[in-house]
Amino acid sequence: MNITSKMTVYTVFVLAMVFSLLLMMNYFKFQNILSNVTSSRLAVVNQTLEDSISNAVNLGLALDEIQSAQSIIDRAKKSDKAIQSIDVFDANGQVLFSTRDGGNKSKIAAGVLDKLIKVKPANSVTNEWNNTTGEAFVVGVTLYNSFDRAIGGIVLNYDKSQYNGQVAAMLKELATATGLVLLGAAILAFIGIGFGFRELSRSYAAMEAALANVRDGKTSAAAESDTGSFDYKLQTIAGNVYEAYSLIDQSGASASKSTK
Repeated sequence: MNITSKMTVYTVFVLAMVFSLLLMMNYFKFQNILSNVTSSRLAVVNQTLEDSISNAVNLGLALDEIQSAQSIIDRAKKSDKAIQSIDVFDANGQVLFSTRDGGNKSKIAAGVLDKLIKVKPANSVTNEWNNTTGEAFVVGVTLYNSFDRAIGGIVLNYDKSQYNGQVAAMLKELATATGLVLLGAAILAFIGIGFGFRELSRSYAAMEAALANVRDGKTSAAAESDTGSFDYKLQTIAGNVYEAYSLIDQSGASASKSTK
């Protein structure tokens, strides 16, 4: 492999590493942005539900007495097919209203209940929380009474299939674009290095040939008539080195004869 081929391989390798890092950075950036957008959209749904239920609580109704709560969460679920379920539960984790079949008789998951803030923090700007898993976005909001004590919460489960599909599609597009850019860069590197370092490649090849002649014990005659060329000078140096080796060998032989 000549020197230009080596330079091309090394250049393409470095470019591949750089493009791979850029691909991963953009992939994780897109994944994070899409996750934040989805969570924000679900937070708006939860906030709308909270406003409707909190208005009833502020009128003096207990959470389990709000008859309109079931119809409110049913309408919210129908607004987006990816919403798996919406549950309204009390401070003990007992589900009061649910879009799931038989959900009214169940207990909320312990991981969700742990997110419930029992007392509203002072100067709190939000009462939202999330407990997202690998299969679904889980976002919720805490319901407080007029004394800022938690009386329950609302939890929404959103299927991540659509999200995962969009992320996978973006990764495929990024990989395709990166591959095409890398291919174009490799072709340009091959052409640019091949033409830009052509003289260097010839000089490097001549140097290797001259050094090979020295190692093989051959005198290297100048092949070029141009005495100012790099090839001529290099071959001349190689010839001088070989002559010096020959004189040293002759001197050693003469010395050994004189000692006899």
